[in-house]
Amino acid sequence: FASFPPRRARDCRKASLGRMDLATSAVVMAGSLLDSMKASSPRHAMSPTGADQEEWIENHPSALEWFEGVLAAAEGKQIVMFLDYDGTLSPIVEDPDRAVMTEEMREAVRGVAQHFPTAIVSGRCRDKVFNFVKLEELYYAGSHGMDIKGPTKVSNHKADEVLCQPATKFLPVIQKVGV
Repeated sequence: FASFPPRRARDCRKASLGRMDLATSAVVMAGSLLDSMKASSPRHAMSPTGADQEEWIENHPSALEWFEGVLAAAEGKQIVMFLDYDGTLSPIVEDPDRAVMTEEMREAVRGVAQHFPTAIVSGRCRDKVFNFVKLEELYYAGSHGMDIKGPTKVSNHKADEVLCQPATKFLPVIQKVGV
């Protein structure tokens, strides 16, 4: 990448003003986008009823109804579970620090992990997700998979602890750009 690091502007004051304008625009745009998304997103989806529900179920069959077929297709293969945290294992909430999973959900994930290698994948940092989930028998992939750590507690599938940080080799470039 010949363009890294980017050239510095000769007139620092001009460059700073440009960045401030961009930052202000981004904050205003982000705020208006968030307001727009909130206004256009219903709080609770309406459940289909009667004929609509039957048609929907016919067009979207449950994997549980085809479980025997799923098991047959998986014969001889390693099944691995990948689960998202926000909005899947925890509710979507206004304050991300309050996106806490229930004890029932934690027990369900623990039960799955007893049978299959299980990973929690998140855009959050790995440590933050681990502090929410608190299950040592899982794999955690934070920062959209850029920071991965395997189980610290061995479960039935006998996985060794793994630490994988694929972006580590790019840290010098990232740090130069951040300066």
